[in-house]
Amino acid sequence: MKKILFLLLSIFIFSLLSVECMALEINDYLDDLIKSKNAEIIYSYDNKIILDKGSKSEILPGQKCIIYHIGEKIINPITGEVLGETKKKIGEATIGFVNDNYSVAEINKLSSKLKSGDICKVVLPDKVNINFESDLKDNRKIINMLKDNRILIDNNSTFKIEVKKDNKYGKLITVYNNDEIVWQRYVTNVKLAKKEKNKITKIELGDKGYKFITYCKITKDKSYYILASNKYVDFFEFNNEDFNKKVSLGEKFNNIINLDCADVNGNGLDELFITTNDSGNGIKTFIYEYRDNKLELVKSNFPYITRMVLVNGRKYIFVQRLTRTGEFIGKIRKLNYRGDYIIDKSLDETDGYSIYGFGYGDVNNDKLEEIIRINKKSELEIYDINGNRIFKSSDNYGRSGFYFQMKRHVKEEVKNPKEDDERIAELKSRIYLNDRIFVDRKGRIWVGKVLSGLGAIQFFNESIDKAITVNKLNGDLLTELWTTNNLGSNISDYYIMRKDGFYYLYILEYHEPATFLSKADSKLYIYKLNLD
Repeated sequence: MKKILFLLLSIFIFSLLSVECMALEINDYLDDLIKSKNAEIIYSYDNKIILDKGSKSEILPGQKCIIYHIGEKIINPITGEVLGETKKKIGEATIGFVNDNYSVAEINKLSSKLKSGDICKVVLPDKVNINFESDLKDNRKIINMLKDNRILIDNNSTFKIEVKKDNKYGKLITVYNNDEIVWQRYVTNVKLAKKEKNKITKIELGDKGYKFITYCKITKDKSYYILASNKYVDFFEFNNEDFNKKVSLGEKFNNIINLDCADVNGNGLDELFITTNDSGNGIKTFIYEYRDNKLELVKSNFPYITRMVLVNGRKYIFVQRLTRTGEFIGKIRKLNYRGDYIIDKSLDETDGYSIYGFGYGDVNNDKLEEIIRINKKSELEIYDINGNRIFKSSDNYGRSGFYFQMKRHVKEEVKNPKEDDERIAELKSRIYLNDRIFVDRKGRIWVGKVLSGLGAIQFFNESIDKAITVNKLNGDLLTELWTTNNLGSNISDYYIMRKDGFYYLYILEYHEPATFLSKADSKLYIYKLNLD
């Protein structure tokens, strides 16, 4: 009896500690959100200013930015200690676009010309709309935190803070600006994501410079892992310890930008789809299939980018047009075969989408497929069949540091160069090979998650650290079920395959040559996951 009482008392004490920890964490999150942050103004243009802090510093769209001139240092004449510096308010701005490491604000008023060294004090708007569930014990504390920072509560404000309880896991804090989610944190005493424990091997692939990976059933008896560099395509077998190169395709391609396999013509064998940008001159896809005891080119110069999309565990090929000026046009469409390869079903609401960073499948168990995409801000969005957005992430997903360019796009961007504009235009002309989005047979979403390094494209080369994550959509919450550790910034492609009740995740790492005389380097990481 004493043991039972002791156990019950222990559970009670632990539950109190868990609740207290959760309350403290909510206050910590909101304290970070509410307290002011100083950011330096690093650039100004067209009544806008660029600050050197972004979402990693809890800078959000809709926040107010108070602009200051920094003046003379205040020095103690006796000790010589610098006590601070004078500053003068010269204007205000509103934060608009926010990236990982920088943000852009639009100037509302300015009484003096900007100078080098000017700063912005970033704070919440003067008025904030709040929506807290009535039985949350933290409500009074949160309201007092807002009042202590001279922030008024106004139900008509477009800047809104919402805290909701989740019956299963904890509490969801969401910040909206003009009805758009700009910040979200999930507070729980339950650990959701299982960190990697399943890596089974790391394979050195040598200096061939492989950037793309897929898996194909080439014949009735043979399946191969296929890897591609910018120019060459090689076939491998895996013996549970090492990759053994069996054969090369034998063709030299002009800048491969995608590699995939799927059985589109329905004969039980996969076709191999190799998309190139013809060294920047135009999109050309080459389709191969095993016929008459050899791999034959069955269609060439197909003017679409092809991409395998895993739809609840089944492979399909979708296509997208890209102009020579680097613009995605028309809807994303499914590829089909009726005596020849034809462009079939188009997906509504996908006009102008990039096929890189695109997924499709039933992710909420409603028996209807949803559209998943990475938007231009590297946010993950999910749309229902009617085009209604049902989810938008506050974290960044899917962005890749790997890219290609179309020659005419580069030429158009830099035709009127000014000081530094040619370099900026070249950066803007890049078409990024955003991550694959896979939907497995249970509706789980596999996608790369950006951990750090999503910098200002106008000023920095991007080096993006990421992890590959497995997620499940639960209502308006994306729950992370499993994640790798930080994989660094050199992940060029990945592929998943289900076999014998396990999922195998193949992650391809590519390193550019360190010097003019050195060669590219590739590695392959393989994970074996038991998710079912």
